[in-house]
Amino acid sequence: MHVPVPPGPDRLCILVIHNHAASWRRFERFSSVLGALATAGCEIVVRRTEGAGDPMRLARAADRQAFDLIAVAGGDGTINDAVNGLHAGSPPLGLIPLGTANVLAHEIGLGTGPDQIVSCLLAPRRLAVRPGVVNGRRFMMMAGIGFDAHAVRAIPKPVKRRLGKAA
Repeated sequence: MHVPVPPGPDRLCILVIHNHAASWRRFERFSSVLGALATAGCEIVVRRTEGAGDPMRLARAADRQAFDLIAVAGGDGTINDAVNGLHAGSPPLGLIPLGTANVLAHEIGLGTGPDQIVSCLLAPRRLAVRPGVVNGRRFMMMAGIGFDAHAVRAIPKPVKRRLGKAA
């Protein structure tokens, strides 16, 4: 999907890395955010992910010459995958939280309201964040090992979708 807007001197070009699997229940939020960004004069290029590794590959391919911002539209896993594709020439990263728990968005005070999300994406101020690294992989919130990681990984996706955070 490509949402063209009239050219302008202050137009932002935003690459949206979209995990449609995470957002099917939150499509209205996603549509509202895209609509508000387009109304604000942004050029939006949406790249849909098909599986694990796609957010990392798409983030790695984006550079500051083509995009002013990368906005990850998905859950914490999609964000984590994209973070692992960032490099020194990458545009800043923004969030469009569409997942089950959206832990990172809540921890940084972003919330999940479309107005809050758009306001944050369009804000001129950037927050410098240094991710953690374990075994060469970056993470933004937490890394689980042992029983914790095993328990979380064992939750079937249909149960997670039905119960949300409670799962």
